[in-house]
Amino acid sequence: MDTNDAVDVAAAEERDVADELNAAVADVRPDTRALVAGAVRRGGRIRRRRWALGGTAVGAVMCASMAVTVFGAYLPTTTLAGGEPFTPREAVREGAVTIPEVWKLPRRQTAPPGMAALTGRATVDILRDLLPGRPETSGYTGQDSWPKEGGIPVQTFGKLKVGGELTGRTVQINVQSLMFSASKPAELREFYNCARESYRKKVENCTVSNLPDGSVLLVVEWHEGLLISRSVDLLRPDGTRVVASTVNGDDPEKGPVTGVKPPLGLADLYRVVVSPRWQAYVDPEVVEEARALSPFDDRSQDSSDAVSTDEGR
Repeated sequence: MDTNDAVDVAAAEERDVADELNAAVADVRPDTRALVAGAVRRGGRIRRRRWALGGTAVGAVMCASMAVTVFGAYLPTTTLAGGEPFTPREAVREGAVTIPEVWKLPRRQTAPPGMAALTGRATVDILRDLLPGRPETSGYTGQDSWPKEGGIPVQTFGKLKVGGELTGRTVQINVQSLMFSASKPAELREFYNCARESYRKKVENCTVSNLPDGSVLLVVEWHEGLLISRSVDLLRPDGTRVVASTVNGDDPEKGPVTGVKPPLGLADLYRVVVSPRWQAYVDPEVVEEARALSPFDDRSQDSSDAVSTDEGR
């Protein structure tokens, strides 16, 4: 088996693990401690294997990087040709979906004993670990929950660039617990709807569906000139919302364009958002491990620079 085949096998194994974990929690509300601990252990093994394989391939990667154009290194994308809509094969209902009854959940939460709130830095570190193919990344930016008061639901933001600082293309994620617990059912049905007014001009394609566990999934791709943005928005029955998006440039709204297409396809983004590693409260080791992520632009103290959590609105 040559190096490329080995890397492909490792990537396939990682996708299989993600599918297994997703299936395991399809119809139940997870035990957060056990779920995250297991995911971290399996993720750690995958990361170590992936880095070992990557080490044997460094010569080939360095040679390939010499041929990269100003647009940066393109990752394989699983988006269908022509920007066709993506609906996961696990979907049980499309179109007129059922919204999880998150409005019945408590509006406050506190950390379970022995657990730590997810941080912006840990959000970026997990995102980097979930990217397919172990790409070069840079431009790490994140934000902790705000304001920092007891009982406030966790809301974190993370962003990185696939490729170098100048030619990289952005992938970002929001993790929000109990984001919509104060919302009315009609508001959520309007929000998770491809026909909403804010999509009228830009949207190239859009699908909304339910997953087997009752989660609702909104998948959107929109174009603005040469700028292509993709977003996958998951709302789980436990009230956790995970939104992953990517663009072929620096900023989803403004650009500038630095590549022909975004670094991730819609199916890639889907695999990111359904990972069970996205929890409001995690093992402290997850937060501690993320401290090694550097350089890191921490936006936590500057609420005026908070990044919008409603991609595509």
